[in-house]
Amino acid sequence: MDEANIPIEVINFFRDDRNDCYVYLAPRGQIGVEYAKEEVDAILFVRTAYTGVLEVIGKTGPIEESYVDGLTYRSDNGKKVRHMPEKQREAIEAIKYGGHSLKEIFSLNGAGESVFVSCKVRSMSVPKRPFFVAMNEEYAKRAMLQQNECIIMPADAKKINNQSMKVVCDEETGSEQYQALLAMINNSDLWEETDEKNQFVNEKDTIADDDNILKAMRQQDNEVIFSNLLYYFLSKYRGKLLQSFVREVLDSSAEITDDAIVQREKDRMDLSIVTDDTYIILENKIKSGINGVTAQGLSQEARGKVASQLSKYHAIAAKRNETEGKNREIECYILHPEYAHLELSYFADGNKYKHVGYRKLYDFFSDDDKAAERFLLQDNDLFYWKQFHNALYKHIQRTDCSFRHELLQRLKARIDQLDRKGGKQDESFIRT
Repeated sequence: MDEANIPIEVINFFRDDRNDCYVYLAPRGQIGVEYAKEEVDAILFVRTAYTGVLEVIGKTGPIEESYVDGLTYRSDNGKKVRHMPEKQREAIEAIKYGGHSLKEIFSLNGAGESVFVSCKVRSMSVPKRPFFVAMNEEYAKRAMLQQNECIIMPADAKKINNQSMKVVCDEETGSEQYQALLAMINNSDLWEETDEKNQFVNEKDTIADDDNILKAMRQQDNEVIFSNLLYYFLSKYRGKLLQSFVREVLDSSAEITDDAIVQREKDRMDLSIVTDDTYIILENKIKSGINGVTAQGLSQEARGKVASQLSKYHAIAAKRNETEGKNREIECYILHPEYAHLELSYFADGNKYKHVGYRKLYDFFSDDDKAAERFLLQDNDLFYWKQFHNALYKHIQRTDCSFRHELLQRLKARIDQLDRKGGKQDESFIRT
């Protein structure tokens, strides 16, 4: 991690030492003179999720004070330099995170920025659950979004995902688009305000103890590794651990004996558990979607849906039952992060699969000391157990907030670096 280079947009998600909210707008912090002097209802933060679809990741309340209004430029030794009114400069110098000014925090970025904040806003909020903005119905359909998890822009809407990823929408220039966005912004069921507690007093209050080897390797979204770890424990401890997993995580009543067969990538299934009476299929999804092709030759009920790996796996299990003369109950499950968007109704046989969120995995793989006694884990497996548990933490959040955690950690690292270099801190910030 480069402690010096920190994106200035980091301030968009965290309150300062006085519990105030500030925003930096890319590129170069500019708002636009025509809007700097007028009331702005809200600023919406988004990122590209799919083609023509943006994920909403935050919003602010109205702008209370602009710091780029009245900004002028003049040549200084042949270089274009920004200058702002003295009153605004003094106000900006008083903004501190962890006892350090914006200039201190961002001075090592090397970008030559002299604008570190665009405006002060009344509040900051983040989504309670994943939510999207689709530029038209076709893009929403391709992303398999449901009506309750996205809004669709009108045909004449301004393009939001433009090159600068910034657009201003008002009632006059985009009435339908403005009304749709305003309804989303004002929907209290979608939002929760960021924690008002100072987030730099104690790192453990805001960053969960999710340190693990996958995080260090930047492999926290690698579903193959998660499937391998799950297979490791389920196949090695096929007695009480496997039975407890089926009962507690899958909520299944299937009888799992010590001779159960646990397979990894058998017939391309992520995991399968096979007994004389039951065939359990586990499909693990983190960032990938359901693989499939346009349905052909399906029943009337499934026509118009997508024939995918889901129907293929169920068919394989049914065929194996027929070949072996068994009448096994086929149980199918999709394991996924709590924030994951997986709408199974689009797929043929999607109704045969049950959702299992990673929260259940996280709870099952908790407390390694009790697990060691309960499942008779070998000493070396306690380390893997703890690593797996911590790696799951990111995926039990309602939204994928890992980017906010990383921003906070980078900002915290920079503040700690300044503390080490400067010795005594600003007395207005007292670490507890």
